[in-house]
Amino acid sequence: MPHPHETPEQTARVQVLGALRAALRGQASPRLQTPRAVVPAASLWTGAALWDRRLASLGLASGDRVVVALPPGPAFLMALLGCWRRGAAACPLDLADPLAQNPDAALDAFDARLHVAETDHPASLAPDPAGAPRASATVARDAGEPAPDLALILSTSGSGGPPKRVALTWANVHAQLASHTPALAIAREEVVLSALPWRHAFGLLVDLLPALLSGATVTLESSGGRDPSSIIDAATRHGAARLSLVPLQLRRLLETPAGETVLANLNGGVVGGAPIRADLAGALAGARLRAGYGLTEASPGVCLGAPGEWREGWLGRPLACHTRVSEDGELLVRGPNVCAGRWSSRRLERQPRDRWLATGDVVEQAGDGFVHLGRTDHRFKLENGRLIDAPAIERQVRAALPPGSEIVVTTEDHRRLLARVSPGAAAALRRAWPADLPPPLVEERILELTPKGEPARAERKIIAEAAA
Repeated sequence: MPHPHETPEQTARVQVLGALRAALRGQASPRLQTPRAVVPAASLWTGAALWDRRLASLGLASGDRVVVALPPGPAFLMALLGCWRRGAAACPLDLADPLAQNPDAALDAFDARLHVAETDHPASLAPDPAGAPRASATVARDAGEPAPDLALILSTSGSGGPPKRVALTWANVHAQLASHTPALAIAREEVVLSALPWRHAFGLLVDLLPALLSGATVTLESSGGRDPSSIIDAATRHGAARLSLVPLQLRRLLETPAGETVLANLNGGVVGGAPIRADLAGALAGARLRAGYGLTEASPGVCLGAPGEWREGWLGRPLACHTRVSEDGELLVRGPNVCAGRWSSRRLERQPRDRWLATGDVVEQAGDGFVHLGRTDHRFKLENGRLIDAPAIERQVRAALPPGSEIVVTTEDHRRLLARVSPGAAAALRRAWPADLPPPLVEERILELTPKGEPARAERKIIAEAAA
C-alpha cells in the first residue's frame, strides 16, 4: 500500500523499483547475454546497487540528472538502474551524439550532475562484473532545480526532423511497464533478441524492460540492428523466440533468403516506429509479430495489435490510455503515459498532465483500432489556397507503381507539385496521377530513407540521380 504521505510520483517510483527488485534480486533469470558474457539477474541488481552507492558518495540525490553515454550492455543497464535506485533521472545518449564525447556540454544541456562514459582506465567509476568496458564520470559541482518526478529524458528518433528531448516521469514509466509487460505475454526463459537502441523509448520500454520483468533471456544483437545477416545469425544461433523491429529492419530481413524463416519461427515481437506498407503487411500475414504504435511523448505505448493481425497502416488498439480523433483526423492521446513535457534550453517545459497530446498522425477508425493515413505536417497548401493531402495521394499512386517503388509528393515553391519517385516508375506515376490534380514535376531518383524505413520528405542529401 502507498505511504499516506507519498505523492503519486513517489508511489509510482516505489512500484517500478519493486517490480525490478522482485524480477532481478537474487535471481538467475532473467539474463543479459552479450558477445562477451552472460550476466544473470542477480549480478545486474548487484551492479545497480554498486552504482547507487557510488552516486551517493558523489553527492547525487533524488531529482538530479545523470547523462549516460554508454553502449547497450550490462554497464548501461546497471548505470540506468543505479540512477533509478538513487531517484535520479537517466539521460541516455547516442554515442554518435557530440554531447556523448563532450561532458561539459552534456552537463550543461541537461543541467545534470554527472556524465558517464566508457573508459579503459583502471581507476574507473564502477567495475562491471561482466568485464565490459569500465565507466568514468565527469561530476558537476552544481546543477539547477531538482526534478524528483522525472525518471528519464529520452531523445526522439529524429527521423522526421531534429531530435527532441522528452521528459518521462515515474508515473509514465510505471504506466508503460504495467500495461505492456502483461500484454506482451513474454514467457520466462524465452530468448528475446534485442536489436533496437536502448536509448530510445521503443527499445527500452517496449522491448528490453518488459523482457527482463518477464524473466526472459535478453540476447544483445551485435550490429545494433543494422546488419540483417547478423540478426539472422543471432536469432538462429540463440533460438530467439521474440524480436522487435522497425519496418526498415523488417524489410531488410525479408530481402535475405533466411529472413522469412527467422520470422516464421518467432513466438512474438512488436513492429513499430513507422506505419507498415501493404507489401510488408502481406509478408507478415503468417508471422506472430504484432503492430505497436506510439511516440516518445507517450512513453511510448499508445496502441498494440494482436499477434499476426496485419493490414496496411494498422496501428492496433488503444492500450491503457484514452484516444480520440480530432475533426481534421489527427489522433489525440490522454492518460498516465503522456509525458511531463520536453527538455529544452537546460530546463523542463512542463505541460498539463491531463492534456490531450496531439500525435501529429492522421488516422481512421477501424473497428476498435486505428489505421494510419499520414502525418499532419505532410499536408500543405498551394499558393492558390488548395489543400494537398500528400500522404493520401502517395497511397493512391503507390498502389499502381512497380513493386518496391517509393514516392514522395511535396512542393518547393507552393505553386506546383513535385513528385519524387523511384527510378523506372515515372511513367506509372503519370498514368496513376489523380485527374483532379495539376500534373506534377516528376523526378526519378533513389529516395533517401529515414532510420525507420520511410522516404525522407526533405532530403538531407541526394543519394543518387537516375539517368535522364
